[in-house]
Amino acid sequence: MVFRPGFSVKLVPCSIPNVCVVDLLIDLPIRVIGIYAPESKTWEWNELSPFITPSCVLFGDFNIDIEKDGKKSRVLLDWADMCFLAPIRVGTNTSLRSERTIDYAFTVGVPLSVQALEVGTTSDHKPVLASATCSGSEVSWGRNTHWK
Repeated sequence: MVFRPGFSVKLVPCSIPNVCVVDLLIDLPIRVIGIYAPESKTWEWNELSPFITPSCVLFGDFNIDIEKDGKKSRVLLDWADMCFLAPIRVGTNTSLRSERTIDYAFTVGVPLSVQALEVGTTSDHKPVLASATCSGSEVSWGRNTHWK
């Protein structure tokens, strides 16, 4: 996860493998959860429920195509519904090995857009950029260079 310079974040303790939870400390804090859910994951979706807040974004590699994976996608979407999470999908496949969209986001209380980047990568997934519009009273110090 990468955040704009000037934002403060706080790591939230989480013992679930391949899950990173941080709070973005702005005027209205946002919980951000990054996830890698391999086929071999040893945990259930409901184990993430205690980490969901009224302003929360969960994104990453779910290894489930919501439109193509039947029962697995139904289990994920049922859990998301119970947490009031709305899925936000990119408009294209994210796997470079198959025609599947397995990288996306869920959100509650946070306007969010996601897009797959069509750039070179060493991964078997396209990079996905998630962007949220939020406000904060942070002060960013920078330098303005005037070239002659």
